[in-house]
Amino acid sequence: TKNFIFYFGITIIIIFLIKNILNIFFNYILVSFSQNSYYQFTCKLMENYLKYPYQNFVKKNSNNLMKNITSEANMLVNLIQSLLMLISEICIVFFIYLVMLYVDFKITLFVTLFMGVNILLIKYLILNKTKKWGEERSKAIEKYYQIIGSTFGNYKFIKLQADNEKIMNNFKISCNKYIKVDKKYMSSQPVPRLILEFLGFSIVVILIIFSVMMYDENGLAKIMPVISIFFIGLYRILPSVNRIIMYYQTVLFYRKSLDTIVDELESEIENIEKNPIEFSKKIELKDICFEFEKGKEVLKNISLNIFKGEKVAFVGESGSGKTTLVDLITGLYKPKNGSIYLDNIKLEDKNIGYWRQSIGYIPQEVYLFDGTIADNVVFNREYNEERLIESLKKARIWEFLKKKEGIKTIVGDRGIMLSGGQKQRIAIARALYDNPEVLVLDEATSALDSETEEEIMKEIYDVSKDRTLIIVAHRLTTLKDCDRIFVINNGGIERIVKSVKEL
Repeated sequence: TKNFIFYFGITIIIIFLIKNILNIFFNYILVSFSQNSYYQFTCKLMENYLKYPYQNFVKKNSNNLMKNITSEANMLVNLIQSLLMLISEICIVFFIYLVMLYVDFKITLFVTLFMGVNILLIKYLILNKTKKWGEERSKAIEKYYQIIGSTFGNYKFIKLQADNEKIMNNFKISCNKYIKVDKKYMSSQPVPRLILEFLGFSIVVILIIFSVMMYDENGLAKIMPVISIFFIGLYRILPSVNRIIMYYQTVLFYRKSLDTIVDELESEIENIEKNPIEFSKKIELKDICFEFEKGKEVLKNISLNIFKGEKVAFVGESGSGKTTLVDLITGLYKPKNGSIYLDNIKLEDKNIGYWRQSIGYIPQEVYLFDGTIADNVVFNREYNEERLIESLKKARIWEFLKKKEGIKTIVGDRGIMLSGGQKQRIAIARALYDNPEVLVLDEATSALDSETEEEIMKEIYDVSKDRTLIIVAHRLTTLKDCDRIFVINNGGIERIVKSVKEL
């Protein structure tokens, strides 16, 4: 009857409305799962990179590491999401095909002819919100990249002094903000399509109802089944087939991302502890050998002592192995053969974390990020304003900062608002913040002019009176107050002198 047709049509509309509401809900669940997976992948990658052995890290391209954390991890999530949706759509199409084959083979064949048509119903119905989310995402990702860049740009310092848990907490907070914005955006993407899909189907049903009401009951009985199966089958299969093709392409395209992430997660990581180890007498190296590539030794049978409170330097031509030797002493590298001892206690995984944090490291190139003096000196360690100001005073830069904004002074990206000498003093303050037992200068003044270098070295010797000082240098003028100077040549100790004049 006509009443039956009317109520049948309304029922179909309601069913599809409920279907679309459920689609929106399940899509949100899927997006939440995907974004939570992205959070887990990125945090695990970041944690692995923080635990990389330093000698493996120096072989890596930091830009690739950042790409893996940001881009590749995101692509992997897209792959997982697409794979789940691919399976879902295949099941739906298979079920509909079985029903249509059972009902009418000709209709099924007709619908199949249209399966190659790609119907896109995505419309931009929420532009204002999307623009706002884009602005929020831009701010979130800016901080996100800053944390990653500052971490990898100061990796040696982090291995020696910074708190990995503090870094991870800051990273997780920033990453979570970025993900929340993406979740809103991605959840909204299918909404316009579903709304249009519902409206389009409702219009079709209304037109069918209107047309059918023009026929008598005999005509209705003949035409209604054919029209219903045609429109419902075509309507449901076409989008599913299109999505199957799209998801399959996505899985193939992002397969490389999966391989990359798996390789990174299976890479070697350090398993070190921070059990206390005492340094009250000497550092002793016994028969140390080291190589970056198998069969190409950089250091050969090095044996030496560095006594508590001693000021020593390592000099030699570029590539002689002096910086590598100091990196071994600090525990960044592990020797191929031989051992390092602190007061006759072997330096190994169970205590190397404690030893690293006993060292203040001052590099040649100081990495400063766009933040305050306080942020750059403390650098992912526990904040203590008294220690911060004391370290700035020892570095002889506090008087300058008092004329600015004190510890809140902004340094600019890579310290662009500071001079070379001022940046070096910030590096000294950063190294002194934890009051380390040992100070290491890795050609720390080689980029400075002679006058500034002399001032900086005087300050370093002053703050090192009660500390062990280890210097890697090219310029002999920086070594005049050293107790001993080790001359490194071809991976070995060529000679040891007590004065620059003997060189």
